[in-house]
Amino acid sequence: MLKGRFDMNRFRQGEISLSLFATYFLSYMLVFLIPFVAISSFIYTNSVNSLRDEIIRSNIHKLEQVRDMTDLQISQLANMAATISLDHRLTPYMVRHAPTDKLAVEELQRHRAGSVLIENLILYYLDSEEAYSPGGTGSLNLLLGGSYPIGGSFEAFREFLTTLSHPLVLPAPDPQPSENSRARGQLIAYVHPVSFNYSSPYGAVLFLIRESVLSDLISNILGEFHGNVYMVNDKHEILASKDNGRQLNFSDTSRLLDSRPGVTDELIGGRHYSVVTVTSKTSGRSFVAAIPTAQFYSKVADLQFIALNMLALTALVGLGTAMYLTFRQYRPIRNLSRYLGDRQKLPAAVRRQDEFLRIRDSFDNLFRDSEQLRVKMLVQQPFVRDQCLLRLLQGEADSSGTKLTAVIRDLRLQLPGPCYFVAVLSFHHADRTDERAVHSLEQALRLLTKWTCPEGIGYGVELIHDQAIALIVTLHDADSPARQRRYMTRLVQRLQEQGQLLPTIGVGQLCNSLSRINRSFIEATAALQHTLINGQSCVIYFDEMAVQSGSKHWYSDAEKMKWTQSLRKGDFTVSREALRIITGEMLGKDVPVEQVKCMCFDLINVVLRTMAELDVPLPPERLKTLVAFRSVQELEVMIETLMLDICDAARKHAEERHHHIRDGVLQYILHNYKQHELNLETTAQTFQLSVSYLSRLIKEQTGATFTQSVWRLRLEEAKRQLQETSAPIKDIVTDIGYLDTASFISRFRKAEGMTPGQYREQHAPSASTGSEARRRSNCASG
Repeated sequence: MLKGRFDMNRFRQGEISLSLFATYFLSYMLVFLIPFVAISSFIYTNSVNSLRDEIIRSNIHKLEQVRDMTDLQISQLANMAATISLDHRLTPYMVRHAPTDKLAVEELQRHRAGSVLIENLILYYLDSEEAYSPGGTGSLNLLLGGSYPIGGSFEAFREFLTTLSHPLVLPAPDPQPSENSRARGQLIAYVHPVSFNYSSPYGAVLFLIRESVLSDLISNILGEFHGNVYMVNDKHEILASKDNGRQLNFSDTSRLLDSRPGVTDELIGGRHYSVVTVTSKTSGRSFVAAIPTAQFYSKVADLQFIALNMLALTALVGLGTAMYLTFRQYRPIRNLSRYLGDRQKLPAAVRRQDEFLRIRDSFDNLFRDSEQLRVKMLVQQPFVRDQCLLRLLQGEADSSGTKLTAVIRDLRLQLPGPCYFVAVLSFHHADRTDERAVHSLEQALRLLTKWTCPEGIGYGVELIHDQAIALIVTLHDADSPARQRRYMTRLVQRLQEQGQLLPTIGVGQLCNSLSRINRSFIEATAALQHTLINGQSCVIYFDEMAVQSGSKHWYSDAEKMKWTQSLRKGDFTVSREALRIITGEMLGKDVPVEQVKCMCFDLINVVLRTMAELDVPLPPERLKTLVAFRSVQELEVMIETLMLDICDAARKHAEERHHHIRDGVLQYILHNYKQHELNLETTAQTFQLSVSYLSRLIKEQTGATFTQSVWRLRLEEAKRQLQETSAPIKDIVTDIGYLDTASFISRFRKAEGMTPGQYREQHAPSASTGSEARRRSNCASG
């Protein structure tokens, strides 16, 4: 499952971070192993211990059963001995004075038939030479057949009987019998003293028990086990034993018999045995079973084997699950890290970092770039705002309406509509060199950046080449000429309150969308041109001018001016609309053909004059065709063709003027940055530009303010002179346009982290520059 997802080459190539992968894997393994080990250990230990305890209890129970059965049999023999002692027919007197021994023998036969455990039964009185058994009477030595339970001579055994005071089980005389003796079967004696109303016993009953009977009884304890079982008396003498496998020697057997009750582990003959011992509280006899530990706990071992296999299988499943979850969680992080690394082209040292560190570095770079971009946007925002407003004035809302709308929204320009118009404020009548005129233009620009009144909101933009300000206004009510005039009245009053020079204002007609702003702009420009020519009041509305310029015998002068201004602005759409209105008026006039022809030549004159102003070439063939028109419609088509060239040339001319100003300003700063008198105001006055426009222009081109740009040039020149010359620092400071040496040294230290003298020492081309130069520079900086 994981073969296709895991490749060690990826580790070597740095695509997979061992530290992060191992962290994930170890985390999942810990989550799995902690409860797994705890639960498995608990279940395993309890299961094995429970089975072990059950096995121990089972074997102890088997021994206890044999013990109880043996105690029961022996207790029956004790009862039988008590019955014999109470039988009046077997008293010493009755036995000695009976006419025959037959009665005693019959009585003993009857008692022996009551127990299957007894091999033989002997009744012996201490003061008699005779002994009695179910088989007959005779001397004790004769009945025992020479096999005395305690070994030794008959006299010794007889002496033992005279001192016997309590029942006793005697082992077979031969503790290590031969195979022949085992085949014949050894006898165990259970001796019980006989007493009746006497303080001491007067005889004894010997119950002879075949050892094999007891051995068969205890052999059931072993079952299928290969081990040894022993029955011993209170003196640790073996009464019966059973060997099912390896036979132990005498010393090993003695160690087993000394084991304490319960279950113990013994090392016998290099082999581990589990020894189970049970002792009878009534008789003192013990039963000992020695079973090889491997067999004794064989079921436990089987359970352990099965349990360990199951646990191992569960561990493997857990390991596979942890590996799967690790890859599942690690893959998105790895992909994100790789994606960010590929996007940002991180160096190899960073790529070898942990994924989270790479992602953190990527986001740090992203936030840093975002912050830099935000700063740049703040710097460029005035320029972007002006460009957006200029594009609206140029009629680009039609071709890029969606993008322009987005820019308007991002700039937070409030142009909701539903009614718009453009007003152009011209300071062309004032001299640019006049400080009051320059100050008035600057004041008007600051005021009209955003000017709001109850009637609407207006945004102003400087028209650099026209010494004018275009104000785009949105009114709160649709199609309200009265509201338009109130707005302009409030604006004029506000300009008068400033106490500056009043501009000449041309106002375009109302429109209902941003896409038609350019038409209102052309109309405002035309109205302004009409005002400048005719010297009328400071505010002229295009719609009023159109009414005033109307004539029955000629086309509207207002439309002509609108058409002319649209050509000069390079707005083909507005110029075509104005041309079609003019030709429509010409065809609608009830005038002679000659007069219509004159009006046509007037249109041709406007076209030719505009082409000459913009230096647009006109081949003689096209000129001949133009003046040889046969109808107004044909002339309109030919003029529209020329208008395309005129509008293209007008736009290119405006761009060239802008580039010329831009290049001129940058070259001027580059050539004059060493002049102490150089500042933003003097530069703006030199190029007849407003201070605000020049400031935005420099920010656009250099990304810094005017002051910062000049400081950079001066700093680089100072560094060059410090490296390449031995001039005193004071002279260098004066040369680059600074009068205050201490101020320059402070700014230099802030920019470079060292003083000019230290910079010269570090960047001097050779020591031959001279210690004298260093001494002089240090003195100057000191």
